[in-house]
Amino acid sequence: MPLSGPALGVKLADLRKAGLVYLPHMASTYIHVNGKLAETSGAGDALSRSALVGPGVEGTGFGDFYGPWLELRNTVQTIMANTANNLEKAGSTLVHICDVYAQEDTAAGGAMNTAWGGGPLDPNDPDGSKPLTEPLPEPKLP
Repeated sequence: MPLSGPALGVKLADLRKAGLVYLPHMASTYIHVNGKLAETSGAGDALSRSALVGPGVEGTGFGDFYGPWLELRNTVQTIMANTANNLEKAGSTLVHICDVYAQEDTAAGGAMNTAWGGGPLDPNDPDGSKPLTEPLPEPKLP
């Protein structure tokens, strides 16, 4: 039997939490990692080597791996940026769906608002009943 009314409202509250808290937090993680990956642009120096520039003149040049490394790094950065963007869009879409559904099914909407309370709940609270008072922290990555 499909859910409706208050039973659906509680599920909508969970879905809304995913759209407002969890998916944006995941997007933030991808953005953070992408920034760390961008910091590797100087790592290309590790792929440089001495090269003969001209007759009797030495300089530096990039080894055979520089081009493929640069292409791989740029591709991964693009994928990470697109993933972050898609996670943010998915979160916004979930919130929109919940809000529209709550307007159509007023019993579900009332239950969603009651379950939601004053806002999202802290995902780190073991009881799951403490409101989220501060943004989720940035991920701690090496």
